[in-house]
Amino acid sequence: MRSPVRIPLSVPTPANRKFLRAKASLDRYLYAMIAERRQTGKQQGDLLDMLLAARDEDTGQGMTDEQVRNEVVTIYAAGHETTAVALTWAWVALNQNPDVLRKLQTEVDTVLGGRAPVIADLARLLYTLQVFEETMRLYPPVPLSVRRAYASAPLGDYIVPKDEFVAIAIHNIHRHPAFWERAEAFVPERFTPDTTLSKHEINRSSHT
Repeated sequence: MRSPVRIPLSVPTPANRKFLRAKASLDRYLYAMIAERRQTGKQQGDLLDMLLAARDEDTGQGMTDEQVRNEVVTIYAAGHETTAVALTWAWVALNQNPDVLRKLQTEVDTVLGGRAPVIADLARLLYTLQVFEETMRLYPPVPLSVRRAYASAPLGDYIVPKDEFVAIAIHNIHRHPAFWERAEAFVPERFTPDTTLSKHEINRSSHT
């Protein structure tokens, strides 16, 4: 992405060779795991089970090994690091906002009573969800997204040519004062369901 020249993977540059070796190593591991699960049929209750059991609504067909591999790679690459980053920033925000931390802890203690959470608890952990939504707003794990123009299109005062790429600065949008009151403040209450907080309410509920 940083290179001004797009070099095809078929060109044996040091970087391309290193990438292809790493990809081949990962593929051997993933395809072996997929083959073993298909052959044994042993259920582990994990993501791979869900992918192997998935069926197309129209055809009833399952995914090929390549499709399963691609889904696993996507979750592994996009789900592992982004989750860790989001959780890390949540701890930072909570450390800087002790009032929010106390309110979050109260909800968790009340709902869970000291036990480990399960999926059914999510509907009752409303403030916890608001905390994570506000964390994702201020500290999006993926701060930039890229889209390709499949046809020439206007964008403000510019024309984006066909096949060009446009970078969307999610981090900037999430902190833009035109869209968010006290855009730099950590205010989980702004995500209260069915509620739009006024500027006065946001100012009152945040001390940062």
